[in-house]
Amino acid sequence: MIEIPKIFNVKFPRFSIMEQKGKFKLYSSEEVLDMHFGKIGTPRRDDFERSVAASVHANEMAARNPYIPKNVSHPGTTLDEKLKEMGMSVKEFSIRISKPEETVIAVINGKSPITPDMAVAFESVTEIPADFWMNRQSNYDECMSHSKGEV
Repeated sequence: MIEIPKIFNVKFPRFSIMEQKGKFKLYSSEEVLDMHFGKIGTPRRDDFERSVAASVHANEMAARNPYIPKNVSHPGTTLDEKLKEMGMSVKEFSIRISKPEETVIAVINGKSPITPDMAVAFESVTEIPADFWMNRQSNYDECMSHSKGEV
């Protein structure tokens, strides 16, 4: 047994330091699993191993097959909500971003996409990052492509 100064449950890649009866001992990962779930081949250990394998599989599947919602609102909906929250009219907003009022109305109504330069302008007034607006537009475009069967 190796005595280690008062460090509690320090983790190393394949080892754990655990306190046992006031003393610390270095255990391998296998020893820790044996203590908590039993030796390999026992029902409790097999259940644990299966649950870990299922979690790893689920995470791998989620990475390969991300959830694609059936309906995503146009980012203009979010802009409309934000303007209402800010108490700002479409006219004032369009003046502040130096875009025609008709363009802003088209975005709010979902008739026009948000372009990168618009996203930057929106950020300057709404304080919502430009990448948020671009991600919303990209998600909307992808959803529309899926609904049309383009992807």
